[in-house]
Amino acid sequence: MAGMDDVPGEVPPPGSVPDSEKLQPASPGGPSLNNVWQFADKHIEQYEEVRASQTGMSFSRSMTAETNLDAFPGVVWQWQHKTGWRDYDQRSIVKIETAYRQGESKVRVQTGKELMTPMELFFADMLQHDPISTRTRSIQRVGPWSQCDGVRRFLRSWMRVLMTGRPRREVFAEYEIRRRKLKEDIDEKEYGVVKYYKSDGYLTAIVTSPRFFAMTMLAVFLNTVWLSIDSDYNNAATLGSSEIHFQVVEHLFCVFFTVEMILRFGAFEHKRDCFRDTWFSFDFALALIMILEIWILPLALWISEAESEQTIKSFTALRLMRLLRLTRIARLLRAVPEVLTLLKGISLAFRGVATTVILLGTLTFVFGIIFKKQVELLTSGGDLTESFKSVWTSMVTLCFVGTLLDGPASLYIQIDSDLGRPMALVFLLFIFLTAFTVLNMLIGVLCQVVTEVSEQEHEESQINYLKDHLLDILDCYDTHHDKTIGRKEFELLMMNLEMREAMVKFGTDSDDLAELADVLFSKSPKERLSFKDVLSLVLRLKGGNTAQVTDIVDLRDYVRQRADNLEIALCKLTGETFHHRKPLSRKVTVESGSAKLGNEEKNDEEERLALRVRILSARGLRNADFQPFNGKSDCFCQCVLVGKAHSMVETKVVDDDLDPHWNEEFVIKYYTPGDFIKFTVLDQDNEYIKAPDLLGSVVLQAGHYEADGFDGELQLDKAGRNRQAFLKVQVEVMSIQGNLLRPSRHNSKNKPDTLSEQPQHSSLSGQPGSSSEAGKIQSIVDMLGELCKGQQALRAAVAQLGDRLQVVERSLVNPA
Repeated sequence: MAGMDDVPGEVPPPGSVPDSEKLQPASPGGPSLNNVWQFADKHIEQYEEVRASQTGMSFSRSMTAETNLDAFPGVVWQWQHKTGWRDYDQRSIVKIETAYRQGESKVRVQTGKELMTPMELFFADMLQHDPISTRTRSIQRVGPWSQCDGVRRFLRSWMRVLMTGRPRREVFAEYEIRRRKLKEDIDEKEYGVVKYYKSDGYLTAIVTSPRFFAMTMLAVFLNTVWLSIDSDYNNAATLGSSEIHFQVVEHLFCVFFTVEMILRFGAFEHKRDCFRDTWFSFDFALALIMILEIWILPLALWISEAESEQTIKSFTALRLMRLLRLTRIARLLRAVPEVLTLLKGISLAFRGVATTVILLGTLTFVFGIIFKKQVELLTSGGDLTESFKSVWTSMVTLCFVGTLLDGPASLYIQIDSDLGRPMALVFLLFIFLTAFTVLNMLIGVLCQVVTEVSEQEHEESQINYLKDHLLDILDCYDTHHDKTIGRKEFELLMMNLEMREAMVKFGTDSDDLAELADVLFSKSPKERLSFKDVLSLVLRLKGGNTAQVTDIVDLRDYVRQRADNLEIALCKLTGETFHHRKPLSRKVTVESGSAKLGNEEKNDEEERLALRVRILSARGLRNADFQPFNGKSDCFCQCVLVGKAHSMVETKVVDDDLDPHWNEEFVIKYYTPGDFIKFTVLDQDNEYIKAPDLLGSVVLQAGHYEADGFDGELQLDKAGRNRQAFLKVQVEVMSIQGNLLRPSRHNSKNKPDTLSEQPQHSSLSGQPGSSSEAGKIQSIVDMLGELCKGQQALRAAVAQLGDRLQVVERSLVNPA
């Protein structure tokens, strides 16, 4: 028998509850109903069998996509225990073997005694990683494996790389490195070579100054321009045989870049750290090549006095290395963030470009074979024979003429005259598929990639701005020196002028952030926020950002907190006890046979709430079947908790009846206090032709059934023009204790009620005890009115006091 935690929140499948197996209510004297969870498990299994037969998959939590447990006979996957090798369960073996044969680099399975422990298996290392305990164990495969299986796994792994872009092999060490990067704190400083420099000194001051950077970039630009001038006007084989002005300029550039490298090298506090900076290593290699070309090689030739033709040719070949100096342009591009964004976009778009080239090559190959065969059959010579004499020639012709549109009109006329109109249309089809479709799709892919990269770069620049301007201020207000701030520190921080100016420049309203203090520190006055949370909050509150799911969740928490505060104030006025909301579970205190909500636990049983909904009948429905000989509406009713689509239950279909009687009962375990219930009556049609017709719907508010349940009729909305339709239901909030279903409160006998489109207060006035409740509500309203009047008087007095202070200040400034 499954326990309550084994199948959380399951509901009986719609239409599968026989009348003989309906849940019976518990008697007031004790639990006389059958085992609720045996009932639920039985029908859940039936529901899964039906769904499995329809879709080929089982929706049980423990089932995987591989339902055939004997798919790989003789294959066993094992993990290493301290007592030896142990086998995985059969479903896990099927899942692991399937992923292994598909060329996956890793797979996730659930293991353990109850199949609840997640594990990650890495095939490259043959390791099992437990993300909960972070322990690793060795794994092995036992079973047949042929060379053909290995080739198929290799090819499938490369196909997966092309389709998904993920690496073909992923070892556990690389996975750990990526996981650590995701957990890095936002308050870590951005990388910069300055952290390797000395803290003070004239060399550090020189190489970190903006003027030094500007002079270096100017020298790189001039050297790039000089390379073009030297290529046009200097025809000498060696630098020594060049004209004097060419030699002078080359020596000046060599001296400048050598001095630059010496200054940058001297600024490092630990000289070995210079090669940790990629740009220093790059510039150092270019400077060595320039020194070798301009100083060392001419000196070696002068000493050896070798001026033979072979030596000059060798020196000319070595001078081609100077072209590597063109790579210094990368230093100029580094100063332009937009260029780096485009380059990064090009690298990320490589996969899309490669896929497009493969598709174009495939289309060109297919059409090349078609045209080559047709030219052989229909022509015996001429220009078409030369253009399509082989498959390769045909592909080249179609690529330049059809794809790149290099004069397609003339080739079309030749094909139309020599091969006929059908082949001319085939040529137009090739142009449409390649030039108009594939290439334009490639342009769209490139634009999308550049847009995503630009947004990513923009977000990174925003984070860097926040870290540069706010981290120092946060460190100053961190009294505990633990990279966190408390409520008082947060309020002082919001009063800091530099903090407010930085937020204004960034685009975040500081007043909005200050008003969130009650929400940020709502759990405890001693609660503290990390620097990462503060910076993330400032980033989220920037003007122009679109609302996200996290914003809606925060808004819900804020509204709930304000509602709790209002209820606490009302409870203080009336002398009642306030019970905090606990959406998932509530504790039960048993007193004299009745269940009451409370914070104490007397019988060590946890109460979970559910809804028992009985859909009885409907009347006054319209006929939605207008076709001849089609009868009347085939009615069925759906019940769902608003905002919880997975809680939907559905009655059986009653054919040809405008006053159907269902008399079906459901237990919905997804219920949380405050949920609204929506009932929808529909007309069943052929699902392959049209969707069901709406006959009416109504929403039952929580206030109408949570206190004493509901038993009566609901007037349906959208029932038709000038038509009134009603739905009769019974709703009761139940408490699930262990395996028993009980009423959640000591309810009085429910009275029939009829709800229509009336204000809520009118429906409340007809309930038992409405006069006493109305008296309490009236007294609360009177007290709130007095409080409002007092607050308005206080505001008027404060305004008068402010006016008087302004008069006093003016008199002090201008005594005359």
